[in-house]
Amino acid sequence: MVDFTLDDNLLQASCVTSDSVIRVALQVLSDTGVQIALVLDQDRKLIGTVTDGDIRRGMLKGKTLDDPVTDILNPSPRKLLDGAEPTSASEYMRIQDIRHLPIVDEGGRLLRMYMTRPVNQHKVSNVPVVIMAGGLGSRLRPLTDNCPKPMLELGGRPILERILVSLVAQGFTQYYFSVNYLADIIENYFGDGRRWGVNIQYLHEPKRLGTAGALGAITEKIDTPMIVQNGDLITDLNYCDLVESHIKGEYGATMGVRRIHTHVPYGVVETDGDLITGLVEKPNIEHNVNAGIYCLSADVHQGIAKDTYLDMPTLFEKLAEDKRACSAYQIVGTWLDIGTQDELARAQTYFTGDSADPVFASENTGNVTVMARHK
Repeated sequence: MVDFTLDDNLLQASCVTSDSVIRVALQVLSDTGVQIALVLDQDRKLIGTVTDGDIRRGMLKGKTLDDPVTDILNPSPRKLLDGAEPTSASEYMRIQDIRHLPIVDEGGRLLRMYMTRPVNQHKVSNVPVVIMAGGLGSRLRPLTDNCPKPMLELGGRPILERILVSLVAQGFTQYYFSVNYLADIIENYFGDGRRWGVNIQYLHEPKRLGTAGALGAITEKIDTPMIVQNGDLITDLNYCDLVESHIKGEYGATMGVRRIHTHVPYGVVETDGDLITGLVEKPNIEHNVNAGIYCLSADVHQGIAKDTYLDMPTLFEKLAEDKRACSAYQIVGTWLDIGTQDELARAQTYFTGDSADPVFASENTGNVTVMARHK
């Protein structure tokens, strides 16, 4: 059954006009927690909807927050005519697998909206994001001889900027960039973050501290979960859902994982000691790999020692030894792991709009072979 009907005040707050810019829709998503913005014309006719996913995909393709909201909206959202009872609306939402259902009159004007879950009141603006941007990028030389890897460009924008704008589009405002190699190039470009309407601080690693050890340099006491991400990843991940899942599960740490399929080009021999127990000819093996994105609870990141090397896999192993629950969060959709010349070239092709590579499709089909490196 329909669990919630959005009240009139919140419904009104969730609407934007068709002449609005993307920034306005983003502000609506951040302020209301409804997870959808309804785009109306001057006669209150529903002409489309915008979610954080629409904004992320638009910004990954080069849109800015000052571009028209009509550039990214979904022009054909699921909706029902007035007169549908909540029970039939609920069945329709179940069949269509949707969380929001606008109800319109015969002229297409918005009347109300049904929802299958309560409004999420958790504000991610207080959740800090740490981006690990201090790597040498050795496998990308000579491109990284005079340029840090996160500053290599994809479609005219540095990798690190594309990461930032994707997170900004979801309402995150507090950032730490962990820097080391050619740090001045990153700091001179991003400054304090005000150009993007956010606050950026820098963690300077005097030595290599690992993907978790750098967190020990944060001096402020942070009482919220924290997102940590490698600085060479492009994704349309819903970070808000990641945080929500982490909090709901009361986990010590959450690791973003990617489901990949590896084709073994040989016959695999299964044995028990010296005895052959089975033969599998050229199997496809499915497994989860570390996607380089994490969410850590406050007590976990507060407990990381200063100036001590610690990588994320070791941190998760220690939490497991301490019987602290950790979770795996599946990342679907776009996930670009840029570590080699070939991966960089494929990502650049993706951002010029010329890629037909299924690895970089907007949805993970689950039947492609992806090379992923250990983080």
